[in-house]
Amino acid sequence: RLRKPVHSVFFWTRYPAALHGPSLLGDMVRDGIENTLVHLTVTGLGGTRLEPHVPDTQATLAQVPPLLDALGGDARRLIWRFDPVLLEVMTPELFEPLAARFGALGVRRCVISFPALMSLKGSLEPAYNRHGIRRHERAAKRDAALRLAEIGANHGLSLSACCQPKLVADCAGAITEGA
Repeated sequence: RLRKPVHSVFFWTRYPAALHGPSLLGDMVRDGIENTLVHLTVTGLGGTRLEPHVPDTQATLAQVPPLLDALGGDARRLIWRFDPVLLEVMTPELFEPLAARFGALGVRRCVISFPALMSLKGSLEPAYNRHGIRRHERAAKRDAALRLAEIGANHGLSLSACCQPKLVADCAGAITEGA
């Protein structure tokens, strides 16, 4: 139970149906939390071996219009996350139709990031190696980010990088720091 008045609520999800369907979260979004913001992660890999428990991309995208309705039709309250960017599988060809769809729905921000090398428990490299995810040089990440920024701009999206200030600096204004 939330105390009133609640100023803002921030949701971060891969499951937009949970926010607009018949649920506590859906009720909160619809019934009076004025400053609701949603980060929706859609990578295009839902249902694949890399995201086996995530709904497939088309099912997720079908839930975005009802989510926007639950957000009062204000697309500024929805930020699309395309992360972590796995260069082996998350190509510009995968990004472009997603950018087109989100842009057509009025979404204007996309957040990207590349896999971190460390977690609080230590190196992530063994896990990446098990799944065939390679470590990429800084220049490769910059080039990929610049290409995604170009595609995003073609669809009215601005790109931000989450917790990657070196990438932001390398892209010289084409992407901004995520906030």
